[in-house]
Amino acid sequence: MIHVWIFIVLIALGCPLRAAGPSPDYQVFQFSASGVNDTWPDGPESKGTLYLWIPETCTKLRGVVIMATKVPEHRLVGHAAIRRACAEQDLGLIWSVPTFWNFAKYAKDRDDLQVAFFQRLLDPLVTTSGYSELAHVPWLPIGESGHLLMVCGLVIQS
Repeated sequence: MIHVWIFIVLIALGCPLRAAGPSPDYQVFQFSASGVNDTWPDGPESKGTLYLWIPETCTKLRGVVIMATKVPEHRLVGHAAIRRACAEQDLGLIWSVPTFWNFAKYAKDRDDLQVAFFQRLLDPLVTTSGYSELAHVPWLPIGESGHLLMVCGLVIQS
């Protein structure tokens, strides 16, 4: 778990994670699920897709790192060092594009609708991936800029 916290701290401090460029191998996700969040009482609906990567050597997930849409997260979710750290710690990666978090409908007292939508997207991944523990492992959300709202919402509601 220490590796995960190290890269989170490095990111927070603004330290770049350098690589020779993104490898196509690190843009691979084995599973995906899409849906529409139509639970907002006053509309509009939003769409989201989750892409799940699980390390090849993982027999049982211990947690899942969640990232969405923004440019820094896109580089991180496919970064070789992050994939290596996740593989060493049996952590899956979830990348959401389009994001499940509806910024047009952000309201502090309605994070429950956003988190419920994420859970609705996550549930089919439990079945299709074959990793039943995905239903209850800790969420480790990472986000910058607007996606800090996602991080706060997921942490508070989970």
